[in-house]
Amino acid sequence: MMASLLEAAALCLGTPYPRKRDDRWDALLVASGQTSRELKETFEKQSNLYLAFAEATKGLPFDSLDKQFWAAAKTENGGFEAAATHYAQSPFLIQQGTSITDIRGFRQDLQSRHSSLKTTAGPSTRRAPHDFAQDDTGCC
Repeated sequence: MMASLLEAAALCLGTPYPRKRDDRWDALLVASGQTSRELKETFEKQSNLYLAFAEATKGLPFDSLDKQFWAAAKTENGGFEAAATHYAQSPFLIQQGTSITDIRGFRQDLQSRHSSLKTTAGPSTRRAPHDFAQDDTGCC
């Protein structure tokens, strides 16, 4: 049920699903069914970009899908709380048969690679933490 609700929400933005945030925002405006003139009026009336988007897209089914999703989260597969408890009680290391020695070796390897990148790449190639939320991987 939850997967089908997520699929329905994604389909509102077309196929293939737009991976870049700006493309998703454009797809939302197209899906709103409003004309360019109507959108312009909506955005001029609002003092905030996000409020303008909310107003422009209020006719889309996201509120209904959101309510259905959270209702399903309470019951599907025993409910979200039971699933979260089960996950917390089944640590990844035990499930995957990974030992703490494997993790330490992996961590040391990453630290070694990171320190060599610092010396070869220099500080100008490092990204600020906020840049990761704005990349093109489909996040945010």
